[in-house]
Amino acid sequence: MWQITYSVLPLLLIIPIVFPIGNSREPLEDNLLREDIEWSCKSDAECTAQGSTCKEERCECLPGYVYNDDMTTCLRVATAYGDACEETIQCSRYLFTGGKCIENACVCAPGFHYLHGRCYETVELGNKCKNDGECHTNREFGSTMCDNGICKCRAGFYQREYRSCRPAALSVSEECFIDLDCKFNENATCVKSTCALNENEGNYYETLNASFRLTKAGDKDAETVTEWSDCVKDSDCNIHKNAICGTSGKCICKRAHFVPPKLKNKVCVPEIGEPCNADDQVTIANTICKSGTWNCISNKVASTTNQECLKATRVYNNSCQLDEHCYAFGPDAICNNKKCLCNENSHFMKEQQFCWMNRGVGDSCKTNEDCYIEGLSGKLVCTNNVCDCSEGTHLNSAGTTCINSRAELGMYCELDEQCYRSNSVCTDNVCTCKQNYYELKKRCYPGINATCDVNSTKPNECQPRHTICSSGVCTCREGYVDVSTTTCLPKMKYGEVCSHDAQCNSEIPNAICASNSSHSSSMKFCSCPEDRQFRYSECLKKKLLGESCTLRSECYLDFDQDRAICMNGVCTCDWQYVQVSDTSCQENLAGRLLAPNGAIETFSRTSLPILSISLILLLDLIRWA
Repeated sequence: MWQITYSVLPLLLIIPIVFPIGNSREPLEDNLLREDIEWSCKSDAECTAQGSTCKEERCECLPGYVYNDDMTTCLRVATAYGDACEETIQCSRYLFTGGKCIENACVCAPGFHYLHGRCYETVELGNKCKNDGECHTNREFGSTMCDNGICKCRAGFYQREYRSCRPAALSVSEECFIDLDCKFNENATCVKSTCALNENEGNYYETLNASFRLTKAGDKDAETVTEWSDCVKDSDCNIHKNAICGTSGKCICKRAHFVPPKLKNKVCVPEIGEPCNADDQVTIANTICKSGTWNCISNKVASTTNQECLKATRVYNNSCQLDEHCYAFGPDAICNNKKCLCNENSHFMKEQQFCWMNRGVGDSCKTNEDCYIEGLSGKLVCTNNVCDCSEGTHLNSAGTTCINSRAELGMYCELDEQCYRSNSVCTDNVCTCKQNYYELKKRCYPGINATCDVNSTKPNECQPRHTICSSGVCTCREGYVDVSTTTCLPKMKYGEVCSHDAQCNSEIPNAICASNSSHSSSMKFCSCPEDRQFRYSECLKKKLLGESCTLRSECYLDFDQDRAICMNGVCTCDWQYVQVSDTSCQENLAGRLLAPNGAIETFSRTSLPILSISLILLLDLIRWA
């Protein structure tokens, strides 16, 4: 039965809205398709929508057509699942709520399923329902029922997750498809579609070829409507069985019926999933009347149009061509690169042979198995029908994993508060000892430079050897220097054996601990870097002859350091020495000087002033000569 209401829009456009009442499976009344929109007119010229005419002073689309969204053309209303379309209104007029035009084909929208020639909103097992049609499990027709307002598996079927009811085999040789179907013995397996005991399946692998694809607009062989002889009333179509007189005046199949392509006589037969009697003739290959409903045999699966039985894949990760081939693993199983796999919203549970839906923290659940996040390190549990992290853990800030509420050293963290050990902090998402503390036996102990209590009665307030608590800070004892948070080593002098630079430069500024070329062993000694020299108990910067300086001690010679001086800010040889290289000053023997006539004259430092005066007088004589 149908109820019609009208909505009044601007320009006096009146749109009839059709609502199904109850669970009627009757076809949509033809006159409802003929009544579209009230568009007043006097002639065809006023009906600007393509395909419309002026009839009885009203613009109308032809019977079986409907205006598109912007009222510019008339579109053909679908009469079957998979019909070609341009807009959703073409689909919803036939498939009702949930009918949608996707990729130019009339199908059921996500969250809906196709059954009895229309789309139903899918209700999971255990949830509230109004009729059997809402209770849908993946391609197993007649396996569910709406019992006292709750979706359940019918007797003789067993439940997997909340979207699958499969027939249960209760003895050897009963029909099956997957091992799990054989419910009478946990060791029973499904071999060649029958249950057996102590049978070895071997490496079963099957290759499937696509035998059916959903008809899309523009397909070479697309035929979305089957029409025959002219008719005026439904009785004119009795010759075709299960047929009615369509709005175009041609016989068409009733809802949820079709003409098989290979059937020679044009007779409408019921789709898979429709009611049947045990003695009804099989009209679709590989179908069987089971529990009063047409179903595919155990190793087959219904196509998306419910008009063909396809070969099904029974081993996960095996060959496939279409998503339907993977139906045995649930509605979230897909054919990806010709392999049956779970989609991104589910994970494969081997013991159930099912792509179980992923439910994260905060999602509803019934058992712990429902709660799952891909890559999660922690374990989710179902608490009060809500997925949550297990006791002692909580969800991280990104909402991707459960982290420990009380994290040990070395464990993942996001906040310092999670690291419950004394003197521990969260560093780079890992619980570690805070600065100047070190880890020992899963605890953080004060190291060098850590705070301490000088009045503490605890023995060894500062843990590392050779440390004391001084002024509230753990420091090395006199004569020792810290080389790490946990180690104090003795200070060393120049030339003494060492292991760390700190042992040397704590006593000798700028000194390092390095190997000595004069020793063949691997021992190291306190020494100066290559660009420094040891003078006056420290490593001073090397200044070569001719380089700038501030102190005499900076001027460097390979030997006899005292021969160099810093004069006028430049390293030079002292008066009684002459430079022979940038690192060497040679003694000026007896202070000899080459005379103008080539003779060697000797002089002392005290004779320099006399020599200078003589040279000046000589120059004056030359100038006045």
